[in-house]
Amino acid sequence: MIMTNKDSLSLLCIGNSFSDDAVDYLFPILKDHGVKELHIGNLYIGGCSLERHYKNIKENIPDYSYRVYRYDGLDDHPDYTLEKALLERKWDVLTLQQYSGHSGCPDTYGDLVPIIEYLRGKCPNPDFRLLWQMTWAYQADSDHWDFPLYGNDQKKMLQAIIDTVKEKVLPTKQFAGIIPSGIAVQNLRGSRLGDTLTRDGFHMSFDVGRFLVSLTWAYTLYGYFPISEIKTAALPEKVKANLDIIEEAAKKAIEYRF
Repeated sequence: MIMTNKDSLSLLCIGNSFSDDAVDYLFPILKDHGVKELHIGNLYIGGCSLERHYKNIKENIPDYSYRVYRYDGLDDHPDYTLEKALLERKWDVLTLQQYSGHSGCPDTYGDLVPIIEYLRGKCPNPDFRLLWQMTWAYQADSDHWDFPLYGNDQKKMLQAIIDTVKEKVLPTKQFAGIIPSGIAVQNLRGSRLGDTLTRDGFHMSFDVGRFLVSLTWAYTLYGYFPISEIKTAALPEKVKANLDIIEEAAKKAIEYRF
């Protein structure tokens, strides 16, 4: 549990398409959980790596799309800089992640500490909590161009991601928690749904995949709460039909310890 009260939450994701997947259902889940004031921003570039984030920081490059989730829908803003988004609010929580294809490659994490130092020095709220999203391995039959880095082996890729978090992320001692999205996805792959959670072999499906990862984020932030709290009428049918195993997969991921 990262947040100790539900009065308000301002969350900024500094990510890529995998953070876009991750927060798609987060706003309604947290609203139903009782968080009173919510502001969720996703600052992203598709396929953005830590190296590119740091280049954008140093050169103040306006390459980001900035998606803001609100009670009345969402707004998309093009041509944003990281600095501009960071200075907009006194963010309670910031999240980081590596580009998915390099998530299990420790030699690609050289810019992580400088990025953290920048965020610590620039964020209007000096007491913000920093979280790391541990992303998921690709579907077993994925044709992603970086899957060969892991021998086209899903289990090998997931283990590499876990090992890299242990080697490069945790030792910084800068993170209040790890969002175990990759563990939740792998848990659900072991259920009756099987290895069917992506829409293209690597991005989450728009229904079950995205809902699962958003729930995992919610549990990381506020601890486990029963899925019965969530209003399900507007959810996709496939999500509603599998709420029991989705809840279990996310819950077990939160219980996972490195």
